[in-house]
Amino acid sequence: MAVSGKTAAPHLIPYFVGSDAPPDMGDVTEAMAERLHERLDDIAPSQITTAGAGDEAKLLVVQNTGAPAFKALSGDVTVNAAGVAEIGAGKVGATELADLGVSTGKINNKAVTLGKLAEGLGLTEGYFANGAVGAAKLAADAKRLFPQLVAALVGADHKVNFGSATTTTGTKIVAHDLGATPAVVFLTPRDSKTMYVGVRDGTNFTAHMVGGDDTFDWFAIS
Repeated sequence: MAVSGKTAAPHLIPYFVGSDAPPDMGDVTEAMAERLHERLDDIAPSQITTAGAGDEAKLLVVQNTGAPAFKALSGDVTVNAAGVAEIGAGKVGATELADLGVSTGKINNKAVTLGKLAEGLGLTEGYFANGAVGAAKLAADAKRLFPQLVAALVGADHKVNFGSATTTTGTKIVAHDLGATPAVVFLTPRDSKTMYVGVRDGTNFTAHMVGGDDTFDWFAIS
């Protein structure tokens, strides 16, 4: 059939103009349908969108087959109608953290307990403030280490012993178990009181406390 030259472009639908011979409607509609089918076949499903048809707070997701579809986020992330995304509580684990990803400022005071310290990675002296660790914070084995160290320093000719006691009415007789009269006795009150050593012999020494009664630590060398 005779049609207008305006159909030369592949995206145009054929049509008749006034100078064409009277059309046959079957030929006209068939030509239009064929051209329309060709154009539709050229359009991939991914080019067809449903913008504006999604529910609130959903994302338009491109799929491998078929048209894109609105999908609600699931799992660890949520999004609101304004497009603000948020990671759910407790969703960030160790595998999501980069090495050294948590700075000191992000750790609450006293949040790291002894159980969280790796075995064998002890704290060195530089990590403790002056006077930060008192006698009460030392384990019993650690307290015994000092007398053993002193005993090693003074040699086999001397004996060393230590302990703690509490005065009554300002006085306490302490059995030192040295087997000889102590040459030196050190007294350390738990509170800020004054103490001194009185009589000492091969069995005992007498500790005196000024200003009331309290527990004290002692250390004796024969």
